[in-house]
Amino acid sequence: MRRLRVASVTAPALEAQENQTTGEILDHAIESWSSEIAKVLLDAPDLIVLPELCDRPKVGSISEKKQNEIATSNDPRFLKFLAETARKHRAYIAFPTYRMDKEGLLWNSCIILDRRGEQVGCYDKNHLVTMENVERKIEYGEEIAVFDLDFGRVGIAICFDLNFTELLEKYRKSGIEILIFPSEYHGGLMQAYWAYQLRTYFLSSIRPPAPSTLLSPLGELIATSTNYFNFFSHEVNLDYIVIHLDGHFEKLSLIKMRYGSKIKVVDPGRLGAVMIISESDAVSATDLVREFSLTLLDDYLDASRIHRNKRLSK
Repeated sequence: MRRLRVASVTAPALEAQENQTTGEILDHAIESWSSEIAKVLLDAPDLIVLPELCDRPKVGSISEKKQNEIATSNDPRFLKFLAETARKHRAYIAFPTYRMDKEGLLWNSCIILDRRGEQVGCYDKNHLVTMENVERKIEYGEEIAVFDLDFGRVGIAICFDLNFTELLEKYRKSGIEILIFPSEYHGGLMQAYWAYQLRTYFLSSIRPPAPSTLLSPLGELIATSTNYFNFFSHEVNLDYIVIHLDGHFEKLSLIKMRYGSKIKVVDPGRLGAVMIISESDAVSATDLVREFSLTLLDDYLDASRIHRNKRLSK
């Protein structure tokens, strides 16, 4: 059993005034986000995710020139605020923002802060909307980002990324257990597609009015923000595997007979695949693979591909 609590917090982008200084705008953002994040801190989350470019003013409330001034200012106060929050509450925080590197290049990034408030690293958005590059001079990222945190392995995709399966393919063999998705865009059915294809929990923070969500590795909705509450926190268990039902019906019965309520089998129906979750400290989901000779879904599909290719090559 590997339980942790994840949280998503969102809010509409803040209005700003053209005559405000960068410091005044960021101070207002800190004040606002301090109130928003406080809504989940009482649940003692292990991971908090904020929406894309959470520290930036609403587009159109100030000029593009003013937006660029904020993006290129390298003012550290918002980052320091989040680092202090992470350190005080012993939580990881996913902080999406514009980031300027040492060469003066701008990136649409998501920075991961650890429980001490230190930067673990960041992901740079691979697939920009063209305007981001042409008008805002944001650079294209080229790599995925995989982080081994103290509770498990996470990856990140940002907004428009979700339209591009080539990025999904890069993550496919990475072994991530949670995909973090800060965004201005919901993604619709692509959320469930990514969660299922990667066999990973999908944790988003999305600007209203679209809901932020938590999906299971089967693509099922577990938790969501609503029109009444712009946040949620939820406990997940990373001690899981996903298998196809083919050849496993009798084995699933044997597992339940031996371990009872300590092992949970989640069947979404119509998919042909189920999720096995261990609620036991004595036996892990991976232990069950060995004990009952289970075949993981990806291995089952790979074996099918290999067999097909052999037959076609004759």
